[in-house]
Amino acid sequence: MAAIESRAVKGSGRVGGFAVEARETLALALPLTLSNVAPFGFLVVNLGFLGRQSPAALASGALAYGLFMLCISLLTGLDAAAMTLIANARGRRFRTISAVRGTMHQAFACSVVFCALIWIVFWWCEPILLILGQEPHLAAGAGETGRWLMWALLPYTVFKIIRAFLGAHGRQGWSLAVVLGGVGLNACLGYLLIAGPLAMGGPGAGLATLVASTAMAAALALVLIFDPRLRRYAVFSRRGRARRDGVRIKDLLGLSVPISVTLLLENAVFYAAMITAGLFGEAQLAAHSITMQLVSLAFKVPVGMGQAASIRVAHARGAGDYPAAERAGRTTFILTLGFSAFVAGLMLFAPVWLIGFFVDSKDQASAAIIANARGFLFFAGIFHIADALQGAMAGVLRGYRDAKVPMAFAALGYWVFGLPIGLALALRFGMEGRGIWAGLAIGLITVAGLMVARWRHLMAALRAQHPAPLAA
Repeated sequence: MAAIESRAVKGSGRVGGFAVEARETLALALPLTLSNVAPFGFLVVNLGFLGRQSPAALASGALAYGLFMLCISLLTGLDAAAMTLIANARGRRFRTISAVRGTMHQAFACSVVFCALIWIVFWWCEPILLILGQEPHLAAGAGETGRWLMWALLPYTVFKIIRAFLGAHGRQGWSLAVVLGGVGLNACLGYLLIAGPLAMGGPGAGLATLVASTAMAAALALVLIFDPRLRRYAVFSRRGRARRDGVRIKDLLGLSVPISVTLLLENAVFYAAMITAGLFGEAQLAAHSITMQLVSLAFKVPVGMGQAASIRVAHARGAGDYPAAERAGRTTFILTLGFSAFVAGLMLFAPVWLIGFFVDSKDQASAAIIANARGFLFFAGIFHIADALQGAMAGVLRGYRDAKVPMAFAALGYWVFGLPIGLALALRFGMEGRGIWAGLAIGLITVAGLMVARWRHLMAALRAQHPAPLAA
């Protein structure tokens, strides 16, 4: 587990080029990416079990898990901000232990408060979905699943905060091992509780996710307690809590709130698209869910790349090494572009193969779902490169503590361009689900262009402010 501990700091000097930076970035990004798939592992496995039961079970489960993912995006700002602040503190090498411990204390406290507020909304999942025009039987099924699923938010958020701590220290191997165990546990419980001997259906899916999330949080907490290299931080100790808590929580909230709002704006537009797809019947809602899971799963790679870049950029900035920070951002851009081009090709040229992971392509009852999903994947393939770039570059910008401007970009791209255009194409011009996905493509391309332009502008400004190091 300690073999990759130095990745967050190694290679931050001026020696070396793209190959060195790519190797170091990928060494960080791969475990982070794989640990990012936990909620999607829960979702894909559980929706797979529900999809074998009926299209209605799949559609109602998709609504519940869609809301769950939306809430997770709202809480993600906490661990993203904690990761950046911890990496920056380690780069400065000044009062590192107290700064890191204080950041963790504040992140844990905020997670409890935020989850309590979200639970109030999640409990009323069914009437909210009815107000949004969903069919009563689908809303009822989503409500039954959601009332178990909602309790998984707190343990999963605690898991992500501890994972951020480990990632900033280059110890994300522990997170990867725990995620693999958690996804396996969820799969076993999912079989037992959804379609197996106990057969609880949708509520069984929520219960499986709750148990797996709790086990993952507990396992990483034990790592912090017993790992000899991490125990010195005394993360669960009350020492040093009072001294700089006001400053730390200001820094944490000042970075985490814009990140959370940005992710909420993005995920909310996709959830709004799912709600709209539900207006066109079960087949389109199920097809939208399948496409959404494929897009979301592929998106975890650029998110992991962005997280690795955030750690490397923040650490380099803390050490005053601005050339290394710029090199990390540039390498992330190139690697993300290459990966997303490959995935976009699969979506465009092998859609039926991808859809086959969710439904039986030989079953005539699934024909309408497959036909709709193929059309949706066409647009997903068009915008995936833009989606990947905006996700990765958002991570790069977080390393510079630049979160408010990307938040404005998300509001503009998703809610001024993407969703209104998608609704117009779907409802006014009769494109239905395809119109929704076309609108999403427009919004994501807009946001990606703005994110890349923002990064280039920031780099130009930093070169002007620090000409001597960059010229060396």
